[in-house]
Amino acid sequence: MSLLAILGGMQAADYKYLVLEQTDGTTVDLPTENLSLTFSGGNLVASNGTTLPVASLAQMFFSKDPTGIEEIADKGRLSVLVYTPEGHFVGRFDTLDQARRNLKKGIYIVKKNNETLKIAVK
Repeated sequence: MSLLAILGGMQAADYKYLVLEQTDGTTVDLPTENLSLTFSGGNLVASNGTTLPVASLAQMFFSKDPTGIEEIADKGRLSVLVYTPEGHFVGRFDTLDQARRNLKKGIYIVKKNNETLKIAVK
């Protein structure tokens, strides 16, 4: 019964994004407000105009926060702090370019200035 009470407290309105993860690992975050999805010609079509082939979709889930990977500009010489997605500190670099050159392939959390974003190193 307590599990039902906990789950009952969670509402769809708590989740602001529908995350579409593709088979290549990229994600697309769709705001859930007034969102509608249709399927046409083998594609998933969102009301905001996003169209993805159904065959490229690995999973869909709801999230309270956006999960997309963004690029950030390398402004100035302030240090860049890099973490794994699990929160482990990787290192401090003088520039974002230096971090990219020295990091292994993967996903990282980057803190620079007052920004915290995910980056992909390929």
